[in-house]
Amino acid sequence: MLLPSEVAVDPYAEFIRGNVSSALALAERLDESGVGDVSLLALMLECRLARGELNLALSLGARLRPELEGVEAEVAAMALAQLALAAGSADEALELFDRAAKVRSHPDRALALARTGHQRQAEEAATALVQAARESGDVYDLASALRVLAFVTSGGNRLELLAEAADLLSAIPAQRLAMQIATDRAGLLILTGDPDDRALAVDLLRQAEYYAAREDLYPLRSRVRPLLQRLGEEPVSTRGELMAALTPREGLIARLAAEGRSNKEIAAELSVSVKAVEWHLSHVYRKLGVRGRGSLATSIG
Repeated sequence: MLLPSEVAVDPYAEFIRGNVSSALALAERLDESGVGDVSLLALMLECRLARGELNLALSLGARLRPELEGVEAEVAAMALAQLALAAGSADEALELFDRAAKVRSHPDRALALARTGHQRQAEEAATALVQAARESGDVYDLASALRVLAFVTSGGNRLELLAEAADLLSAIPAQRLAMQIATDRAGLLILTGDPDDRALAVDLLRQAEYYAAREDLYPLRSRVRPLLQRLGEEPVSTRGELMAALTPREGLIARLAAEGRSNKEIAAELSVSVKAVEWHLSHVYRKLGVRGRGSLATSIG
């Protein structure tokens, strides 16, 4: 059963803010409670794509397909188009985007055009999106459109377009889009060979890396890591990767220690000796490359 405070939280707004995990959790609870609709399914699908969970997104896509003949056909088509694009079916994505074009355009339609070889049309579509967003004054839409235009443009102003988008987003909470743009900028800054640009690229990538780990966004993390390595920087391991190096008992003790429990409290809870806890913790510290509890809490969140 949903609490009144949960119903008051808008999962769509949470997603725009970049709180993907929160948006997905709330949307799933609404769906399970019977409050769900086509728009909610579309949001859940987009959350799953953001996390790189293609199989789960495909399951949601199967639920959305019958809606292509319903009253919310355009919403279903838009979501299925994004799914097709993520699955590598750019031609299908373009067909679905065009089916939904009566209601609204989407920046990913320009990407689909580019990936199907329609470069000129892609640039025209992205330019039109930028113009429409400037006229409407919607900051998020404008930043999204500028990002796509930077991707598909044949001009040499990509960094300028991305910098404008980043400046716009500094005024609103939209962290996922901001970190996607930060990663885009870093990829271009690396190419300049300028030491100052290199330093900025590292800073942008570390911000994106932290956010991607916090929200468990594998696609974004998989873009950030090779760029960091190209700069000679070591990517930070995620909590899941760190915990995977531990045995189940070590992982449990590590979590309890990170929460602030003393060795004596852990021993009492697990019905083992204090020396056994100390022994397990010594293995945890060695495997994770940390020196004590303070570092442990930081490492595994």
